[in-house]
Amino acid sequence: MNLTWGQFSSATAKSYAWTDTVKGITHTDFLIGLSGLVPNGVYSLFYRTFNPDSNNAFCPDAEPTVALTAAFPQFQKPDSSSFIASSSGKAPFVGRVAGNLLAAAQLQVSVIYHFNGQTYGPVANYAESLGPDPSTGSCHSSYGIDAMRQFIIIMK
Repeated sequence: MNLTWGQFSSATAKSYAWTDTVKGITHTDFLIGLSGLVPNGVYSLFYRTFNPDSNNAFCPDAEPTVALTAAFPQFQKPDSSSFIASSSGKAPFVGRVAGNLLAAAQLQVSVIYHFNGQTYGPVANYAESLGPDPSTGSCHSSYGIDAMRQFIIIMK
């Protein structure tokens, strides 16, 4: 990565979240500006709520975080919850999720860096993307091999 641990761990974000109701449907909007990221690095954003606790339906036994989808997914690359940082390590993200996430006791957004440049849609790493193991019924994680939480944004 050509970065020291100090450089990697000094990434920051400015973030805002609010709720709107349009045509009777409530959603939570996000505006997040990130800096200090790995230049040209591939990233994904995932949210987690506490009380009530979120749960990723794709891997319910292993992963409580859920993909934070872009407000305009048709313009988002490489997928609807992911982006590529600029050559200066900056990135904006505008997200939208159905429901009032601010009603939870705590809301967190995980900033996931993908070492291998691959994203995995509803989950953050390759092993979880394989889904539950048929013999155990639970997912396995490969964090640290192909993906890493660079930092967490505590929204509330």
